[in-house]
Amino acid sequence: MKKILALVVLLAILATTAASAAEIDLAGMTFDELRALQDQLTAEMVKRPECKQTVLPAGKWEAGVDLPCGKYIIQKFGPEYNLVVETYGNGSVWNEGGYGLLEEYILLDDKSTAMINLVPGITLEISSPANINVFQGFSF
Repeated sequence: MKKILALVVLLAILATTAASAAEIDLAGMTFDELRALQDQLTAEMVKRPECKQTVLPAGKWEAGVDLPCGKYIIQKFGPEYNLVVETYGNGSVWNEGGYGLLEEYILLDDKSTAMINLVPGITLEISSPANINVFQGFSF
């Protein structure tokens, strides 16, 4: 009995040690490293079925890579930000990168929204943090 109890205690200690070893040392990271980690976490969370609404940081997001393909409603995150939402892809207007601007929305008030349809080959660019929701309904 004592051997079983000792084994259980040893396993508990090893499990606690293994769990603490898996933690990431955030204090030792630079601001840019933290920002990159935040971007990776946000991109992964948005891909999960549990996540129907999230705050997406400013940046560029590729459909099917960084964000799942689908229809989304985008809204300003807070009153201190104006939000510019742009989608790029194989359009008729070309820029240096080979991608044309397909849509542009400028959201100035908290009630304004943009509905976008992300399909493979489309890149979404947002100028500031934004609320992004999976669109569930009909659209034309």
